[in-house]
Amino acid sequence: MDRHLAPSGFTTRQWFLCLVLEQAGRSLSLRETALRMGTSHQNAKQLALKLERKGYLRIERDPEDARALRLSLTEACRAFWARRKDRDREILEAVFRGLPAPDLDALHRALKRLDLDVHTLLADDSLPFL
Repeated sequence: MDRHLAPSGFTTRQWFLCLVLEQAGRSLSLRETALRMGTSHQNAKQLALKLERKGYLRIERDPEDARALRLSLTEACRAFWARRKDRDREILEAVFRGLPAPDLDALHRALKRLDLDVHTLLADDSLPFL
């Protein structure tokens, strides 16, 4: 994936950060973003700063918590990915081509379940690692 994205100046991890924000459908705190990506706060911030410099991401202080940073995609970022969607879809189809339909269905169900579990964890403020 890095090789496919390299000419555009994106890394796979930057693409993933954009995907996490797009799937959320709203701005996320840096903390939420890092958790959803399964990475450290510091790593997510480095990726976000690089995307902000490229004009693909906005980093703003949370109006309700001045210590927290909120991340949101810019229109330039959305337009960039929209222009690439057909080619990127071809790449993803090639990656998953070897999996039979029942395996893809099982993978999809497992990922949906994982997504629900992550959202449940995000809502549970009693957990120490959040």
